[in-house]
Amino acid sequence: MKTDVPQILLLGAVCVTCFFVGLIFCTGAGEYWLKLFDSFAGTIGLVLVALLETIAVMYVYGHKK
Repeated sequence: MKTDVPQILLLGAVCVTCFFVGLIFCTGAGEYWLKLFDSFAGTIGLVLVALLETIAVMYVYGHKK
C-alpha cells in the first residue's frame, strides 16, 4: 500500500512531533509532566502513541531493516 506522502516528509513530521513532546520535559514543570506521564503509562493513550510511532518507523525504514 503506497500513499502519496513522501517518506522524508513523514519522517520529518515524526521527528518534529517527538521533539516537541520531549521538549515538555525540559521546561520548569518538566518534573510534574514526567510524574504525570509516569502515572498514566499503563493507559491506552500512551500505548497507542508508542504503537503509532513504531508503525511510522516501520513505514519509513521498512519492516525488514
